[in-house]
Amino acid sequence: MLAVVTTWWRQFSDSRRGKATLRILRGLLLAGILGFLVYKLTEIGWAPVWEHLPTQPLFYLFFGLLYFLLPLTELLIYRITWRYDLRHALPAFVKKRIYNREVLAYSGEVFFVTWARKHVGLPARAVAETVRDNNIISSAASTTIALVLLGIFLYVGHLRITDLIGNRGLSYVGSGVALVVVLAILGLRFRKYLFSMAARTALLIFAVQCLRLILGQALQIAQWAVVMPDVSLSVWFTFAAVSIILTRIPFLPNQSLVFMSVGVELSSSLGIPEAAMFSMLGVLVALDKLVSFGLFTYLTLAERGKKRLVPVGVEDPAPVPAPVQVEMAPTDVPVAVEP
Repeated sequence: MLAVVTTWWRQFSDSRRGKATLRILRGLLLAGILGFLVYKLTEIGWAPVWEHLPTQPLFYLFFGLLYFLLPLTELLIYRITWRYDLRHALPAFVKKRIYNREVLAYSGEVFFVTWARKHVGLPARAVAETVRDNNIISSAASTTIALVLLGIFLYVGHLRITDLIGNRGLSYVGSGVALVVVLAILGLRFRKYLFSMAARTALLIFAVQCLRLILGQALQIAQWAVVMPDVSLSVWFTFAAVSIILTRIPFLPNQSLVFMSVGVELSSSLGIPEAAMFSMLGVLVALDKLVSFGLFTYLTLAERGKKRLVPVGVEDPAPVPAPVQVEMAPTDVPVAVEP
């Protein structure tokens, strides 16, 4: 059944009708999000939002660190299994982030596979398997960190499990845990068919991804706390967990706008002024899009004047000398031409 659904989805998404349908659905979703934000801005008012614009320098420093955290981490992660020049490969990882964040989730993987097939000197199948395995590891790391954050959030006492599911829902929790265990066992049993990376390499990449997520959430929470230091840490844990969950939703366009709408909606129930939250998240969305637009334009223009990146260990082909043109002195001797 899964194979049938996967085949149908691939055929539908690749067809002209499927592409048009998905484009319309994404447009409607984006229009709905923008409409909601305009409504909230009208309800809150321009003046309060303008008054709460972040002015702390640390806020913008944390933004820069967060923006380049993922590309730099993936640059080192893929270097574990591939060989390439780090400096020349960095633009590809930056564009991969831009595609995933600003265009469509996993569209950056399509771009990245195309780039890797040209620059790492490996067969197309090996490149696709490595990208697939890294995405599986990234998803597992994100899920693990999200569960850890939820556990910390519950442990500090800000929210009890019964407040989420009710007293009668504990049996569903047990069923969910059992289902996760069964899926984990099945994944280990059939890992050779789903996963091709060596266990030691996978564990190393998993550890790096977890460190990246923990560092990213710490920087993000610190960025929020700089603007609103009076908000309790448990509240920021809630927003951090929401941001991780949103990143794991496939084919979600403009994740930053989605998180902004969810954050503004949650702010009032968590005791945060809506104007302050709207202003802070709005600045982050605007900065992210401006920086992405600038970097994408610069990198695209810069690539036009550069030769193709040669994999490490492969020497550049010797330049072919230009033909030498010899000018002949004019002569009055007639040249015999055969008929």
